[in-house]
Amino acid sequence: MVTAAKSPRIEITNLVKRYRREGGASITPVNDISLEVAADELVALLGPSGCGKTTLLRCVAGLERPDEGEIVIDGKVVFSAKRGIYLPAEQRELSMVFQSYALWPHMTVAQNVAYPLQSRRAPAGDIGARVSKVLAMVGVAGLEQQYPSQISGGQQQRVALARALVSGSSVVLFDEPLSNVDAQVRAQLRFELQAMQRSLGFSGLYVTHDQTEAMELGHRVAVLNAGVVAALDTPRNVYNKPPSDYVARFVGVANIWPGSIAASGPEGAMVEGAFGRIAVAPAALANVEASAGQRVGVVTRPENLRLSHAASEEAGCASLPARIVTQMFSGAHTEVVVELGGGVLATVWVQDQSRLEAFPVGLDAFVTIAQQQVVLVPGTAP
Repeated sequence: MVTAAKSPRIEITNLVKRYRREGGASITPVNDISLEVAADELVALLGPSGCGKTTLLRCVAGLERPDEGEIVIDGKVVFSAKRGIYLPAEQRELSMVFQSYALWPHMTVAQNVAYPLQSRRAPAGDIGARVSKVLAMVGVAGLEQQYPSQISGGQQQRVALARALVSGSSVVLFDEPLSNVDAQVRAQLRFELQAMQRSLGFSGLYVTHDQTEAMELGHRVAVLNAGVVAALDTPRNVYNKPPSDYVARFVGVANIWPGSIAASGPEGAMVEGAFGRIAVAPAALANVEASAGQRVGVVTRPENLRLSHAASEEAGCASLPARIVTQMFSGAHTEVVVELGGGVLATVWVQDQSRLEAFPVGLDAFVTIAQQQVVLVPGTAP
């Protein structure tokens, strides 16, 4: 697993946050999380609603007080349960971009962006120039005298981003900042945010439930599940080498077939199930116990599966008998659902649309997968 570089900007150690509901029930949205964010690094916190990502971000920001653990920002302890330290948000020297923009409606765009500088008593003569520079950087120059109600949602989010960047904070926190803008604007803002992060070199945490945002913006991705970190690695490794079926299902699209290890050795293992038999490379065994009879989940990605009329004789590949169930056009590719042995279903992405006529619904065919493109995860019930 990739580890953060030395001199981290954010250090989170054994953090716990509990809430007590009416009637005495307790929930723990942040359950013993440890995480570091290095200099010039953006770590994406990815997960479904209720997984704890926003609560974790609010704890770092000082908007929630944790129950256990420690938080250090730029070498300064801002929270420590053991030492009784809790610095409020305004003393943490960081910036935050909210999902709801959180712009003052009675202030102009320029006044909203200038507010953090005024709060930190920046020289009055410098404020105007800095505001103009950052507004140009985020693409809303010329809107200085407009009020938030007079500009679009995408423009409001650019203003909110400008306000976070204007003070030059080395740590910026993002709470699903692009969820309220349409898809086209969101894609453009992701591109611009990535470019700004490279040029300005700020570090931070980026909360999102959008896999594309997490993959494009995060140097590393932390996948959260029920208050714990289920995976923490580069986007490529989280996608290609998921440590569990939860991560495989949540990040991208995955086929997960129940099976068991028939035999294993230095060259890998043979896995069998209702779908057939597949040989896997040694790297596929990183997250499972490689003993005979061990139940596992066989993870394959739809783009790595190939349809053919005959079993492949290519070395290092397995071909499984299948029957075409349905085809669903999805733009860049067509999803072909096939049934393997024992009623196990698999999704295959076919990008060459001209091949689809050769694989009509009901046809018996073969699905081929290279052993290097199979990952095993701890077994779950079918």
